[in-house]
Amino acid sequence: MDELETRLREREMRLREQELELRFAEYKRNKFSSPFVIATIAALGAVVVQAWVAYYNGKEQRALEDRRHIEALKLQDLRSQHDRLLEIIRTGSVDKAAENLDFAITVGIINERGMQDQVRNYLVNRKPGIGPALPPSNGSDGVNWSTATTRWNSGGVFRIEEKCGKKDCK
Repeated sequence: MDELETRLREREMRLREQELELRFAEYKRNKFSSPFVIATIAALGAVVVQAWVAYYNGKEQRALEDRRHIEALKLQDLRSQHDRLLEIIRTGSVDKAAENLDFAITVGIINERGMQDQVRNYLVNRKPGIGPALPPSNGSDGVNWSTATTRWNSGGVFRIEEKCGKKDCK
């Protein structure tokens, strides 16, 4: 029995040595393929991608807001030039309106290039006595401002009230 026991022990020792070698090889091989390492690498990758997406979205959002602001300024400038044109031709006389338009281009009141060209073209091709003119603004919008009072009513609406001590005031 001694011999049989010795062989069994030797065999058991070899199996244990092989098992240890397998575990050691598995340990070396699994350093970067363990579930924890893979999950950590995936999480880091997700964080990097999220950071890049947030940066890119922020950059594009700022660019969009800049473009909106520039377009709003252009629109505001165009509206103000149209308002100036209306005020320039508010003379009651077609020929005086044409003089005012010529003056506005010369001085630079009308500064948008396309509008300048259109107005110059109009002035060159205009026949005397023909063209747009609006009645002059006398500042009267139906309110006698010398006797008017302005105030906010309870609903938050701006009101104009006229005070008059004369009989013909309504």
